[in-house]
Amino acid sequence: MTYIATLVGSCAGALTVAHTGVAQIHFKTSAAPDWLAPGRAADIRLNGVRPSREKILSLRDSFSAQGVSLFVQEEKNRRKSLLVADMESTMVAFEALDVLADMAGQGDQIPKITAKAMNGEIPFRQALEERVALLKGLPVSKLERALQIMLKTINPGARELVSTMKENGAVCVLVTGGFTFFAQSLAERLGFDACHANTLEISGGKLTGRVLEPVLDQDTKLKCLKTYCGIREISLSDAVTIGDGANDLPMLEAAGLGIGYCPKPKVAKAIQHLIPKGGLDAALYAQGYREQDIATAAP
Repeated sequence: MTYIATLVGSCAGALTVAHTGVAQIHFKTSAAPDWLAPGRAADIRLNGVRPSREKILSLRDSFSAQGVSLFVQEEKNRRKSLLVADMESTMVAFEALDVLADMAGQGDQIPKITAKAMNGEIPFRQALEERVALLKGLPVSKLERALQIMLKTINPGARELVSTMKENGAVCVLVTGGFTFFAQSLAERLGFDACHANTLEISGGKLTGRVLEPVLDQDTKLKCLKTYCGIREISLSDAVTIGDGANDLPMLEAAGLGIGYCPKPKVAKAIQHLIPKGGLDAALYAQGYREQDIATAAP
């Protein structure tokens, strides 16, 4: 088997020959870097045996502190045909419940519950129900305001990631423990093929403080990944998943390429591949796309 180490800087010029040199020494390979994007991303072919997890993580953590991502994969099947992505704090720099909390005068309490849930300190469903209950009586007009805020926080590289994978025949699915009110608009804006989210109960133009069943949680995210693999008649190894929180871990661990995007500590500890800083287009370089392959998506 042939393995490839891919290094991706957080922005143009962030990856240098010093980084690739360190990787060559660390993995004991004399193979010259193959620059996928000058100053941004490079592949380094490794000698036959896959490096140990400990060896990979030691360099990953060193590079992460410098804003450089490290991906080590088998060369075969790098380019994936299914993308399953989280929404909040992944595709967008936005947490709907935290924004709505400010609007409902719950600006202190709800973000604390959010942080505990994303770090895996309390079950996701419990955290969701507790936070939504605090929004009882909030007018739907506040959701409209929050949606406009969210659409201004699309993370760098999000459009390019979805557009490029779709242009190359992949199916792209947005799956979130957030809400359909936001997810459907974002999915349409970015070009996702499908989206799955929770639904807030509304009565008389106001939130009732409840979430309609079924509740989408970490188990549902994994089920969604498996369902779309079945629909496409592909294996889990043919999928890439991206997320940031503890509720994303099952799908991140199950996919052929699971990536933590600016991940919470529990996620960073559990999985190998991270994008610690910069754009989501790093996930394209991880799949072997070159700079000229990446679609330029309209804003």
